[in-house]
Amino acid sequence: MKKFLKHMVGIACLSLATPAAAEVYCSGYVRSAFTDGGGNVVVSPEWHPDWLQICNLNESWKGISPQICWSWFSQIQNGMANNQTNYFYYALPSQTACNSLPTYGQAPAPGYIMNVRNAGSSLTAAPMPAPPGSNHKQQ
Repeated sequence: MKKFLKHMVGIACLSLATPAAAEVYCSGYVRSAFTDGGGNVVVSPEWHPDWLQICNLNESWKGISPQICWSWFSQIQNGMANNQTNYFYYALPSQTACNSLPTYGQAPAPGYIMNVRNAGSSLTAAPMPAPPGSNHKQQ
């Protein structure tokens, strides 16, 4: 019994030391977007000083399928054409500021991308809406 308790206490201590995933929400306009010859979709959002890859149109990239990538590519293009705010959700190992995400292909894959029609002139005043059926909490 003592051995079992020691084992359980050890597991409990390890689980407390494991960092929880951080939910990071980044929002604003996408200034520019491009695709390269390999199918990578790369965006320049206003909340980041450089380019971020979000997916690949031809093959899975960091768990994002080409089907999802085509949808995101369409959303980005539509958002740019219609002056819509884009919301990017990231599940990261630790809290990270949107403007300090790694660049280009080193960027983490978003968990989702959403467009929102702008009701007013302020982008930062609007709260982050969660997609329908989502378990994500607003921060």
